[in-house]
Amino acid sequence: MQPPEALVTRLDRLVATAQAEQRSPSAVAAVCHDGEGVWRTTVGEADVASGEAASTDHAYGIGSITKTFTAACVLQLRDEGRLELRDPLQTHLPEAPAGPTVADALAHLSGFQPRDRARRGRRPLARGRGLRARRAAACGP
Repeated sequence: MQPPEALVTRLDRLVATAQAEQRSPSAVAAVCHDGEGVWRTTVGEADVASGEAASTDHAYGIGSITKTFTAACVLQLRDEGRLELRDPLQTHLPEAPAGPTVADALAHLSGFQPRDRARRGRRPLARGRGLRARRAAACGP
């Protein structure tokens, strides 16, 4: 499914305007429909120093907003009966430490730490890592 050209033009303009107004070096946006990526765009520079243009191959750290998305997805899974908040976290995430529950993880009480603590707080873009896998999972191939 291809979106109408007028919608594509409007979406492109919205992303470019948001990037400029927020004074962000770059922005990437996509629209998925029925598991398929139907539109995507990039604006700006992935690396301001070198002038490298942003692309859909760059992975962006999106900070704490992932916590909100994760919590919403976990609660949807609970509502579907696919997990319980009292389930041990290891039931669904084998690499998690023994003891904490899904609810503990949502409340940031699990003790589960990022594997690569050196990456925490870094903003550099990583070309070709992560974004494709997330895009494939969210939007299909």
